[in-house]
Amino acid sequence: MRRGACVVLSFILFVLLEPMSVSAETLRGKVEIKTPIRKVVRRNRRQPLRSNQDDRSYTDRSGSKSENRDEVRSVVVSVMNAPITKSSTPAVMRQKDRNFIPFVLPVMVGTKVEFPNDDKIYHGVYSESKARAFELPQYANGESRSLVFEKPGVVELFCHIHAHMNAFIVILENGFFAQPGSDHAYTIKELPPGKYTVKAWHPRLGSKLETVEIKAGQSASLDFTF
Repeated sequence: MRRGACVVLSFILFVLLEPMSVSAETLRGKVEIKTPIRKVVRRNRRQPLRSNQDDRSYTDRSGSKSENRDEVRSVVVSVMNAPITKSSTPAVMRQKDRNFIPFVLPVMVGTKVEFPNDDKIYHGVYSESKARAFELPQYANGESRSLVFEKPGVVELFCHIHAHMNAFIVILENGFFAQPGSDHAYTIKELPPGKYTVKAWHPRLGSKLETVEIKAGQSASLDFTF
């Protein structure tokens, strides 16, 4: 084949194939929170234990930096009726500066979650949630515990020793989920074409449901406002 013909053929292939690689099967949008959020007062909780091994007393850190976080980043946007997938990649819920980090951790069903203690004091993690009730007895700095979460749902975490410590693990049936960034934008990639129900969940504001259609070779947009 002559050089000129090769150039023409290459150009034709470029024109035909390039549109298929741009924003194909991607869902994106923004999340806004306009509802005032009040701190939840939880009743009928277990009394927190006091550790006598390293730090018997502590100050209530409920007014700490974590309480002033950008609440939009605590939202989980998930595609509910997408194909079920599994993950072999472990996730991490840290205990650092007497807080759980991150405050909200979304994972897939079957994910192993590590709970490392990065503080120079003892922590004891537990949950009474229906999706996964458990209790990890007190353990020291540098140690870690792990659990596998096999059932979809929301698991609320507490610490036996520090009453203010609180976080959430959201267990989802597929990997089509995202959390908004500091710009309030989220992106969920590689969705198969189809009609979907999309859920935006916040630990204090509940859930919002919307429907969207993903078409082959096209992106879709979906915003949520709480």
